[in-house]
Amino acid sequence: MNEIEPLDRRFTELLAGYRTAGGLARDSEIVPRVADRHPGGCVWLSRQIACRGLLFFTWQEALWFPVFQFDKADMSQRGAVARIAAELAGWTDDWERVQWFVRPHCALDDRTPLALLDAEPGRVAEAARMERFLQNA
Repeated sequence: MNEIEPLDRRFTELLAGYRTAGGLARDSEIVPRVADRHPGGCVWLSRQIACRGLLFFTWQEALWFPVFQFDKADMSQRGAVARIAAELAGWTDDWERVQWFVRPHCALDDRTPLALLDAEPGRVAEAARMERFLQNA
């Protein structure tokens, strides 16, 4: 009997966590959308990946992006997500940043940041800021 590898388990958890918010998309799906809709196209996308401005992680030799972070009209990153991603940068790795949005948080009454993001973006950003201060203390 084969055991599920830890990364496979984490990936499955992310698939489930993001299912109600547009899911996850591979780089092969995101790149053409950005190229077609975003004014900066692939140059913008490459820069955002390089500076870890976007939420993404690598699994089985592909980059995976939570779709909720993109504005559907022009594929730019939603402002609230960009602010929170900046709070998480520096003390989390790519997987941890993506997981942070789908794990219940005590500062959010044990709800996930993703569940509250549209209604209370400031509160979610404050939870990320608080966690950053605790990690750096």
